[in-house]
Amino acid sequence: MPFWDVPGLIGRRIISVPMITGADGRSTFDLEGIGRAFAQGARSIILCSPYNPLGRVFTETELLGLSEVVEEHGAFVVADEIHGPLVPAGGEAQGRTVPYASVSEKVATHSINLMSASKSWNLAGLLTAVGTLFTDENQRLWKKEVHELETEGASTVGMAANLAAFTSGQPWLDEANEYIHANAVWLHDELARELPQAHFTVPEATYLGWIDFRDYGLPDNAGTWLLKNARIRLNDGPTFGPGGEGHARINLATPRYLLVEALGRMADAVNSR
Repeated sequence: MPFWDVPGLIGRRIISVPMITGADGRSTFDLEGIGRAFAQGARSIILCSPYNPLGRVFTETELLGLSEVVEEHGAFVVADEIHGPLVPAGGEAQGRTVPYASVSEKVATHSINLMSASKSWNLAGLLTAVGTLFTDENQRLWKKEVHELETEGASTVGMAANLAAFTSGQPWLDEANEYIHANAVWLHDELARELPQAHFTVPEATYLGWIDFRDYGLPDNAGTWLLKNARIRLNDGPTFGPGGEGHARINLATPRYLLVEALGRMADAVNSR
């Protein structure tokens, strides 16, 4: 998982702050925990919004709360919003996500926005992304600290494909989002029938699902267990940090018949333990 690997490559120490359950029953920021991490010496936070792997679309209120903690400690936000276009109109978030830098002018001064068409339009192989800084001072610091050869390697084809996706690709994406959302709803309903002790919430965004197998006693690396016993490949929960034990991440951006086959194998393997 790049969030865990890349910071270490540049000598940064990672302080993990798992999500907590909010008053509405949804996962949200642990603002006190984030504040403690800053007090321990952290100078920046990686914000994945919408949130992978849980599929949360954070509200403006949640993001403002985060920004207040960041401002209090003079920290910086790296806002990875690559899943931003993957919000179905028929889902709980009704097709809308809130970019972190949009919640206030002050927020824009302590953040960088990272975006690409690679997730939403399946263009990851073209290796093209965009980082947006919102103040002259932050742009000056970027040019001072980051060598241009590390950031200017996008291919011509990748740039053209991203431009085409963002300017002309919305009709296709709308259909894709609704198909993915329908897959998520189907999986939720079928899991309730076939594996009622597995817990799954329909994601508000992304094409990824997060399944909790702990009540079935699956090992921490549930994805590895499913690969061995059900011959399906899901991501191990611990890959995404503390709290992922006994969970697995599934890709919902797939034809329905493959999802049907995967669930059948999953149910057979788990129920025959």
